Amino acid sequence: MKKTAISILSLILLLFVAGAIYFILTFQTFSNARLKADIENIKTQVSAKAIEINFENNQEIKQGEIIARLDTKELEEKLNKIQIDFYNSQKELKQSTDKELKEASSDLERANNDYTIYKNAYQDGSVTKKDLNNAVKNLETAKTNYMQAQNNLKKTTLKIQNTNKTLDEKLKNAKLELSYTTIISPVNGIITDKNITLGEIVEKDKVIFKIIPEKCYITADIKQYQTKKIKIGQSVLITIDNKNYKGKVKDFIYNNTLLSDNSKFAPVPVIIAFDTDSPNYCDYYNKNPKIKVKALF
Repeated sequence: MKKTAISILSLILLLFVAGAIYFILTFQTFSNARLKADIENIKTQVSAKAIEINFENNQEIKQGEIIARLDTKELEEKLNKIQIDFYNSQKELKQSTDKELKEASSDLERANNDYTIYKNAYQDGSVTKKDLNNAVKNLETAKTNYMQAQNNLKKTTLKIQNTNKTLDEKLKNAKLELSYTTIISPVNGIITDKNITLGEIVEKDKVIFKIIPEKCYITADIKQYQTKKIKIGQSVLITIDNKNYKGKVKDFIYNNTLLSDNSKFAPVPVIIAFDTDSPNYCDYYNKNPKIKVKALF
């Protein structure tokens, strides 16, 4: 009987030791595990009056939903002014060069006719050589003026083309600024830290909301010697307030200090991604949940 009890005790002890060895060999634990999420700072990209606010703190929001709208009046006026100024400047330039070319063409035609008349008249003795030379001189001047008018037209055409490019850029910027008056959520999440009121003139780059995204991740530390067993893609078990989730090691965060440190106990930060059953980060925001992570082999 005594031997049987000793045998049972020995078996239990053996199983315990074997279990402990198995645990040590098969499980690697992580320390300093923290729940993280990339909080979205919603900023205004133009200065304008807030005319519509659709969300309050702690409200759920979906990607693509309109958070707020800003007044478009000033930006629309700016856009219209750019278009009108451009149209007027283009019109004036073209009218000026067209008029110059038309006048030079008329002068050339008249000078050419005069030259023909004086040439024929000189041949029959009706005019002097001096009269003919003056007609030749006037014709050459008219040709020069006409060529200059043509060159001016080319320069104006090039100027208009360059102005078009400048206008396109100004119009794009103006239209982009106009689009910024509609503020849209880039992610699914929960609104927090609201910092805008209806009717307020908000300045550019002001953070008016923050959004806590649905998806989160874990950062944790392992010892340098554990990197021989824990690899990127390693499956892990994540426990948050006694709820279990599965995940994988996504990346190691090395730095020069760590790489130069030969201590096998030096901490190596890692990033851990949840599998498809990721918890909603909003449920844990600012609650400092208890988190444990261990590797699964």
